[in-house]
Amino acid sequence: MPSIKRLARFDVLKPVYTPSADGVSGNLLVLFHGLGDTAANFAKFGVRMQLPQTAVCALTGPSPIPFFDEGTGWFPHFDDEGEGKLAWIALEGDSENVAAAQMLTATRALVVGFLAESVFESESHRDGWPAERVFLLGFAQGGAAALDAALLGTRPGADSAPLQVGGVVSIGGWLEPARYAAGALDGAGARRLAARQTRPHVLVTAGERDETVAVSRVPALVAALRGLVAAPAQVAHEVVAGKPLAMPQSAGEMRAIVRFFADHLHLRNLALEAMADVYEIKT
Repeated sequence: MPSIKRLARFDVLKPVYTPSADGVSGNLLVLFHGLGDTAANFAKFGVRMQLPQTAVCALTGPSPIPFFDEGTGWFPHFDDEGEGKLAWIALEGDSENVAAAQMLTATRALVVGFLAESVFESESHRDGWPAERVFLLGFAQGGAAALDAALLGTRPGADSAPLQVGGVVSIGGWLEPARYAAGALDGAGARRLAARQTRPHVLVTAGERDETVAVSRVPALVAALRGLVAAPAQVAHEVVAGKPLAMPQSAGEMRAIVRFFADHLHLRNLALEAMADVYEIKT
C-alpha cells in the first residue's frame, strides 16, 4: 500500500492524509486549499469527491496571514497591516512585491521537494506513488500554486528535470504573468521546449462573475498555460455561467472535474482481479 514518507523539513505543509474508501489507493490527489482555509477543512472536499482508487493528501499553505491564526495561504496576499493586495507586480522593486515573488518561488520548491521526496516512488521511497498517478487540485490561490508547481516545477537534483504528475485541476486559480519575471511563462527556448513534453494535462474552471479575474482575461490566461505544455489540447477550461469566485456549486462544473479525472486516473479492474480463474502475469 503506498504511503506518504514523513520528513521533518516538510512538516510546515502539515499534510492531512486519507486513504481511498475502496481500500485501493493506487492514485493520490494532492489538495491545495484557498486563501485563509486549512488543509483539514479542504480535505473534506477531496474525500467527498469519492474518486475511485484514489487517496487524498491535503497540504497547508506555508504563507501566514497577518492577524489571522486559523488559516494560511501559498504566497502573500496581505501587507503587514492586513490590507488586501489584490494585484502586485513582482519586479517593480517594491520590497513587499519582491518578497511575495520570492515566497511564490519558495513555495514551489517546497511543494516540489515534498512530492519528489515524500510522495513519488523512488529508490529511497519504495512505497511511494508513480509520478503519473499523482494529481494536484487547488482552489483560487491554491489553484495557482498547484499550476505553478505542475507547470514550472523542476525536481531537486543536478539535472533539474521537470516535475511530472498525472494532471492538475485549478478551480478559479491562474498563473498571473504579473507574479513572474519577464519571460518566465514563455514556453520558448530549448530547455523549456524539452520540459513541455513532460508537462501534464490541465483543467481550469472559472466563474463568469469572478471579481478577482475578469472573464474577458480568460482567453489570454489559457493561452499562457498552453504555452507551457506540448499541445494546446492538454489545457482545458470551463467558464461557469453566473458563478463568482467560489468552490464548485453546479453539477455541470463537478461533471467537468470528475470527467477530467475519469480520463486520467490509473484504475485497476478489481472485478476482473477477483475472478478465481484470472492470474496476473509479470514480465
